[in-house]
Amino acid sequence: MVGLKGEQVQASRRLSSIETIPAELLSEIIGFLNQSDMTSLLRASKTLHHGTYLQFWHTFEPSYINGYDLQKLVLITQERGAKTMGFKYIKRLILTMGNIESDEIESGLFSQLFDIFSDMLATGEMKLRHVAFYWDDYKHATPSSRNFLKVLKEYSKANVLSIHADAETSINHNYFHAFPIEAFALERFTYLKVALHGNNTIIEAAKSIEEIELLVRALQRTSHLKELWLDGCRRAIDSEVPISQLPQLEQLQATIMDLKYLQTLTISGWVFHPSFFIVPPENVCKLVLHQTVSISWWRKFSQCPLTGVTHLRQHTSRAGIRFSGRARSWCGDDEEEVSQANNKNYRFILKDLAMQNLRVFESSLLYSKHPENFLELIVQRNKLLRKKYVERCLLQQERLSKARLQSSSFADSE
Repeated sequence: MVGLKGEQVQASRRLSSIETIPAELLSEIIGFLNQSDMTSLLRASKTLHHGTYLQFWHTFEPSYINGYDLQKLVLITQERGAKTMGFKYIKRLILTMGNIESDEIESGLFSQLFDIFSDMLATGEMKLRHVAFYWDDYKHATPSSRNFLKVLKEYSKANVLSIHADAETSINHNYFHAFPIEAFALERFTYLKVALHGNNTIIEAAKSIEEIELLVRALQRTSHLKELWLDGCRRAIDSEVPISQLPQLEQLQATIMDLKYLQTLTISGWVFHPSFFIVPPENVCKLVLHQTVSISWWRKFSQCPLTGVTHLRQHTSRAGIRFSGRARSWCGDDEEEVSQANNKNYRFILKDLAMQNLRVFESSLLYSKHPENFLELIVQRNKLLRKKYVERCLLQQERLSKARLQSSSFADSE
């Protein structure tokens, strides 16, 4: 009994010491806990209950609530009233397509939550600071979720709010023209990911023009955008016209250059055409490239100083007749490139590299997917590149050189 009593006293002292931590610091610590641990703290003491309660409700992500608990939450809210719950403390709301669309089993429950959120935002009882959307097809959204977006748009006019918007097309294979541009307060977007071309193998000019024009209109209104991800199709093999010559691409480039708060630009897949090189604005410090590109693209890339870019993550692969067997239109903008791609003895070498401000360079480039001297130029031109990245480049260059020699010896033996 004495031993048990002693353990209880020690536990009580430990709890008391936790309770003496300043409220702001305690709140920060509790913020690192998961929902299960927070639930335990809510029952520990009145002091910890008060400090935990705000953090418990701070981030609300319905997708992590199972159907039974969600139903229970809605029923309790109906019995006690929304004002007695912690909805007013929600600052960060994360929504997926399963929360928004109408064909989900729990869509009725989500609709009731959207109605609660809409009412509390409209009356000022809820003060959201961040909303994240992940969806693939807006046309199946429920009336309640559509009304919530409408209320949220109005709310954003007079309140500080950041919006993270991630549009996927992996399920329904939509084009970007399905993006509901008028449904959102684009001025509050800080992150935007858009999927282009759907999941199509043939890139159609008419739909590409429609996508470009809509994307331009959307970006012109995203004045506070910090991160942009253009996710192109990975299955495209041809286009019906030389899309690289479309004048609308010049307008898209000009619009991206006007994004004065943009810090991170990510480009992946086939973005309209493999020779289309997007020049990032000078305020971009991180550039992520996961594209399929042409020789012409590499020429433009090598000549661009990328003044503000200090962090480059590059995993590009190369398009062209010789290397991918694709249609001639994918090669580039000029006949010289086509003849080079057809030349079996052509060596892919850059004359120079304009970028000089890299501190971080990450890549898993493979043989024949980038210029032979690219890694050498990265090290030579970027004197501020951190030591570990210099070593990685040199090691990778050595391995690639050996691979080229082996490949050359094998070709000669045949």
